[in-house]
Amino acid sequence: MEFNHTDHKKYGGLPVNKSKIDGEVCLLSEEVGEDRYSELDKKELYSKIKKYQKTGDENLHRIILESHMKLVLSRANRYKNPGASLSELVDEGTIGLDKAVDNFDESKGDFTLYASICISRRMQDFFKNSSLVRLSGFINMELSRARKFIDTYYTYHGEFPTSEEIINRCKVSKIVIDVLDRDYGGVISLDTPIGGESLHELVQVDDPSRAENRLFEEMEQKNSIEEINRIVLNLRKAGTISERDFDTFFRYYNSEGGKETYCGMGREYGITGEAVRLGLEKVKKAVRLELQI
Repeated sequence: MEFNHTDHKKYGGLPVNKSKIDGEVCLLSEEVGEDRYSELDKKELYSKIKKYQKTGDENLHRIILESHMKLVLSRANRYKNPGASLSELVDEGTIGLDKAVDNFDESKGDFTLYASICISRRMQDFFKNSSLVRLSGFINMELSRARKFIDTYYTYHGEFPTSEEIINRCKVSKIVIDVLDRDYGGVISLDTPIGGESLHELVQVDDPSRAENRLFEEMEQKNSIEEINRIVLNLRKAGTISERDFDTFFRYYNSEGGKETYCGMGREYGITGEAVRLGLEKVKKAVRLELQI
């Protein structure tokens, strides 16, 4: 496709054909197969990436970026939020894609998978670092009152109050609960000490998934992260796991510093944190079957 300088917008400071992006917007409401995320075959793509990394050829750079706009748009669709426009998400996603192009080599596994992780991380950081909600002075007063109550409650009871208790005692709005839930990691944290044990330890005492988690940790030690990621990508292509479970798996196990939580991802998908956990268990079991362990 010939690049038209008159129909051009810089996404994330990078030149990308805007008409191409507009033409792909209709795909946002559809599930796009992983094999359709790139318009280049793997051999051609890897050859162009290597050549670009050596020469800095901007024409190659543009071709690689434009050929993966479906992937950027697919990720943007996953992160749709009233606090961010499509163009902002495409901006951030394209920066993540550009980073993937700069840093990729075949030891990292499949490029589509690697780029997807880079794009998702960039979008996650955008939401975490941007002031998407401008809190009014009244909301700030409610937050201050609620935080004082939480601190006092924790001092006397050794645990955090529930959302219902905060609402009843402090008379705060739903947006305040949402902010507190984010700040306090779900208000009642699974790692809050109770009687010498954390809630996380207590709920897993008779949980069959506990052994599953240990086995998966051992599996991670014996196999490279890239190998596990490759297996999960193939499971998704085969339809063995859902798009949502595929997405949450990579966000949870590839996030830097373990920033992703079940509850946090659940809120984005409109499901419970427990539903997210169960989805991850399905993926882990499928991976173990592939590795025959």
